[in-house]
Amino acid sequence: MLRNLLFCFAGALGLSASSAFAELSIDGPCSQGHRWTATLINQGGGGIASYNTCTPEFDMVYLRCTPGSPAVDITIENAFPGLGPQERLTANVVVDGSAFPVSGTVVYSEMTGSGHPVFTLDQADPLFAALGQESRASVSLAGTTFAMHLSGSSDILSAMFEGCQ
Repeated sequence: MLRNLLFCFAGALGLSASSAFAELSIDGPCSQGHRWTATLINQGGGGIASYNTCTPEFDMVYLRCTPGSPAVDITIENAFPGLGPQERLTANVVVDGSAFPVSGTVVYSEMTGSGHPVFTLDQADPLFAALGQESRASVSLAGTTFAMHLSGSSDILSAMFEGCQ
């Protein structure tokens, strides 16, 4: 349904479907200096949801899925000092008091000079429903907690998953 709406929107703007989907971004509301954004890539190239500053300089959380794969990769770009490269880790993403266990690996970032976690979850993981329905989420690793609001996340996650079809 969202895809049809986007095609209609592109047509109203006089864009072809291919130019409209080279990269189409949808911004959620700016709240507390941050917003959720969805990006649909190149007709079948997948979907991205990100949590970033309202002047999108830096993605703090980056979720990506591709058509034909049940997986969603979640990268938290926040610096977590003390995490070693390729370290395996488990954590809880806490969404309005409910904990969702996740496992992943640490990737070293030259940009932040520290490790950041990458988790791979199934699209059907209950974490995604919680992120779309609740108001706050956080993850704590290596003594550092990263928290985010979820205003607008429901529409953004729906758009990302639409891009995965």
